[in-house]
Amino acid sequence: MSDLLFGSATGSDASSSENIALTHKLSKIEVNLSPGYGYVASDLDAAEVHLNNVKPTVTIDPTDGTLGSASGDAITITPRKDATTGTYEAVIPPQTLSNPDGLITVTTTKGGVTSTSSVINEVSTFAENTKYVYNVSVDKLVPEVHVGDYFYEDGTWSTNYKKGHGAVVGLVFSTETSAADKAAGYPHGYVVALTNVNNVAWSTSAGLTGMGVVADSNRDIWKAAVLADLDGLSHTNYIKENYASTYTSAFPAFNAALNYTPVASKTTYDNSGWYLPSTGQLYVFLYNFCNKITSWPSTAWFMPTYSHCDGVGAYVQTETRTPLNNYLNQRLNTDVVNAGGTAIPYSVFDGYSPSRNYWTSTEYNADFAYWLHFGGNESLWLLAWHQNMEKTKANQNGIQYFVRPVLAF
Repeated sequence: MSDLLFGSATGSDASSSENIALTHKLSKIEVNLSPGYGYVASDLDAAEVHLNNVKPTVTIDPTDGTLGSASGDAITITPRKDATTGTYEAVIPPQTLSNPDGLITVTTTKGGVTSTSSVINEVSTFAENTKYVYNVSVDKLVPEVHVGDYFYEDGTWSTNYKKGHGAVVGLVFSTETSAADKAAGYPHGYVVALTNVNNVAWSTSAGLTGMGVVADSNRDIWKAAVLADLDGLSHTNYIKENYASTYTSAFPAFNAALNYTPVASKTTYDNSGWYLPSTGQLYVFLYNFCNKITSWPSTAWFMPTYSHCDGVGAYVQTETRTPLNNYLNQRLNTDVVNAGGTAIPYSVFDGYSPSRNYWTSTEYNADFAYWLHFGGNESLWLLAWHQNMEKTKANQNGIQYFVRPVLAF
């Protein structure tokens, strides 16, 4: 709202006019905002810009215009916004800042979520008669993500349970995503759904889908590829796009995952929606959640198999489903109740009584797809099983085939 200018002229003769050159003695800061990731221009109409930790006082010697050092208790300044250009502008006494990156902050509100972030600033000393212009692309401020975070119906997440975000739809089980998911705009993590979709077939006919086969004659290479497959979203999208007219009936497991509810909102932070997890995603899920209560055994391993006759498969001879279910109970019952909420219903992971298997979207060949099985002795199996039998009959010989959807965000 004000400025400080200084100029001088010498001479003794009276004159009706004298041209005195004036210079700005203060530093001017201009901030221009533009919409970046997750924003449109109208989202910035009510944005707030602040200049922080500014010493507000300076003295000037009127004989020669020399300024003293900036002084006074540091304050926060709210720049004026030019109604025509939209530029935020302010003047400050020239000074050196101890924390340049803390000078400018931008606050926006979108989807009911208010975010404040600092503007990267490499200028530490602000000189007189100098204008500093900052062109700022405002991107969505993403909260930190942790394994075990609650993922809400409004598409947000938190480590401690909070009300006011809608129902909890899942728990974050990984803070890393695949290269394909990062490229698709989902770099933050994976979420597992709270309940099962019961008794569905993987497909209704044999034959390779064409979405890629994870297999190799070298068993070590095979094992590594199975555990590294994090592309459940790519697999699911492939089925949806290449079998557009038939996937709802021809690929029941994929269809069940895609239509799982409740659906998390994509308004505030984008997410992929639900899909059928891959082998590697289920492995990461088990590894991270089992480690929350009971250490995952050092001997843990998976070895894929496709033997239909003897059922020989990979297993971890240890408590697996018990610590997993204990952790789910802790997060969705104990922790929620302690935070003043009501216990959240969820499906436990089970093995026998009846025998239950959990489909993955990872295909082995024309006759096999991988599924996860918790044995009655707490052993853990990751198998490729016969498509013409179990894949087409959701309740073959009393065995139930479940889907536990995941999403990327």
